[in-house]
Amino acid sequence: MLIMTRKNAFGIYWMIFHGITLTLMFALGKTLNQKMDVMQMIFTYHLIALLITFFYTFTTGFEKIKTSRIKIHFLRGSLNVCGYITYFYGLKFTTLDSATSITYLIPIFLSYLGTIFFNEKLNRERIITLILGLTGVLVILRPGAPTFEITSLWVFVSVILWSASDLLTKNLGRTENALSQVFYNTLFGSLLSVPFAAYGWQNVIVIDDFFIITLISLLSLAATTSIFRSFQNAEFSIVMPFDYLRLPLSTVLGYLMFGEIMEINTIIGSTIIVFASLYLIYSERKKPVYTITH
Repeated sequence: MLIMTRKNAFGIYWMIFHGITLTLMFALGKTLNQKMDVMQMIFTYHLIALLITFFYTFTTGFEKIKTSRIKIHFLRGSLNVCGYITYFYGLKFTTLDSATSITYLIPIFLSYLGTIFFNEKLNRERIITLILGLTGVLVILRPGAPTFEITSLWVFVSVILWSASDLLTKNLGRTENALSQVFYNTLFGSLLSVPFAAYGWQNVIVIDDFFIITLISLLSLAATTSIFRSFQNAEFSIVMPFDYLRLPLSTVLGYLMFGEIMEINTIIGSTIIVFASLYLIYSERKKPVYTITH
């Protein structure tokens, strides 16, 4: 039975806030997808987020970002920025609610990565959830259907990359604070996206688009901070069910902003993925926590 302590309540509030900021961020990114190169957008938003983080670090002291694990930070930043590139590129060819549903595979993939890198047991629950999760993705994307876009698979690729990134987040969390992880993530995200952005740069960013990118940067930082706060206050199994509020929110925003209507295959596939993910969360609630930071 869930005991609603003050810390549990704060953890739930932070998770709901995380879902709102993350969904708004992806929705705004989808609007820019229509008129701006993905790499141009990714680089600019990472650079703005880096400048904001740098200013905050300057005011609080650089000793908070001292690290002896710069290689792990670099690898995590590389995986994370590649995840954003593939996600936003795939978002061009799929609906906001479908893309959101596919991201719920991350806890399932993380459980499998845990068996590889942390010598955790590959049990029946993990096998069942993987099969169900992949089935849900196939139902949503409908490979072979006339409306299927092969490029929509980039969203699935982003989930794999983010799962690996989150595994490193779990590892870094043993020695690094949240500010350190955010700072190096934005630093390496900016640096790694420079050559791609230079190659794909199309036009000068107009003031309206620059405002949207700045808002995306702020939402990204808010989403990252809120997920850390959520896990600081409550257990993973308590707060994660509230992350599924992103799905109805993305459905509403998809309809209002892009005229997208959730199709029956997305409803069925999303239900399968959400069930599989919740089943995994509750079957492993006494095991190590995996953080989702996107």
